[in-house]
Amino acid sequence: MNGPALHAEDIRIEGNLFLRDGFSATADSPLGAVVLNGAFVGGGVNLVRSTLVNSSGPAFSARGLRIEGELVLGGDSSFQGRSRNFIVDLAGATLGAVRWNKFDADNSEADGALFGLENVSAGWVAISGEILCRADTRGDCAAGELSISGLTYRSLAATGADWRDWLHWIRSHTRDYTAQSYWQLAGVERAAGNDVAVRRILIAQQDDRRIRGEFESRWSRLRHRLWGLLSGYGYRIGRTVVATLMVLVLAGLLGLWAGHTPIRDSRYAAGHTSRSEQPFTPCSTFEQIGLGVDRGLPLAATGVRERCDLDTISRRGQAFAMAIWLLQVAVWILATLVVVGYSSMIRRTD
Repeated sequence: MNGPALHAEDIRIEGNLFLRDGFSATADSPLGAVVLNGAFVGGGVNLVRSTLVNSSGPAFSARGLRIEGELVLGGDSSFQGRSRNFIVDLAGATLGAVRWNKFDADNSEADGALFGLENVSAGWVAISGEILCRADTRGDCAAGELSISGLTYRSLAATGADWRDWLHWIRSHTRDYTAQSYWQLAGVERAAGNDVAVRRILIAQQDDRRIRGEFESRWSRLRHRLWGLLSGYGYRIGRTVVATLMVLVLAGLLGLWAGHTPIRDSRYAAGHTSRSEQPFTPCSTFEQIGLGVDRGLPLAATGVRERCDLDTISRRGQAFAMAIWLLQVAVWILATLVVVGYSSMIRRTD
């Protein structure tokens, strides 16, 4: 038929609206098969075991819909549409709650998506993990696209998809990167006391930001990538501490190597200084390692260099000195990341 099968824009219903148990709507309209744009429902809206088919638009259009109860979809329902946007369009809706079980949804438009939840406000949300695909699904699970920019909700119900599924949807089934989607999910998990989930969500946000976000140059993308590898974007400070210790170990090994690298007249790139009791003799193994650590530490000093140091007159000694300078820069950077990371952790717990 031409036009929507049910056109109820701006309608006001004080009770419930049931379009279920065999309800069928077939249309050929860009507006939708069932149109509830701007409607108000004092109870809930139920479309369980319903069939909505539209050959030239969305199956269900409810932009700006206000429901004080639940929006229930699923069961043996089938929503078929052909739209460049979405076959279920709820942009700007205000919903008391959302409860969706798995149902057949198909958009025959090549570039179209399935569900549009832009700027939707809801209470608790229970959407089946199989609406698109679960986070643990192996292989290709691109069952459709989801638009949730501006979607806000207070909690995820235990009967629906968990934060892992939502994180997978945000990262793999949305058209564009939006930080708000990640922060919304992280806020819900933080309120639930799930700090591990919060950390993983925010790390995934930064990864997605690098892949689909606003970085314009390869250099800025590389710096962001290194930040992620070294400190988990400030959420895994343990990585930075370990990296710092590894750099200091490398500095100690360089000192040991310098102490075994000859330069001239039985002297080595690292040897006793003129202020020691035995000038220009080889340093002990302990002194060689301490020399490397001493030169690698930006601020602290072990005092080893008073009696054992690099011979920077020789080219080999100069090469070791420059190598340790580079390690010192690395220690500075890593130490800064540790301080910034711990400061961020303190602010996030306030």
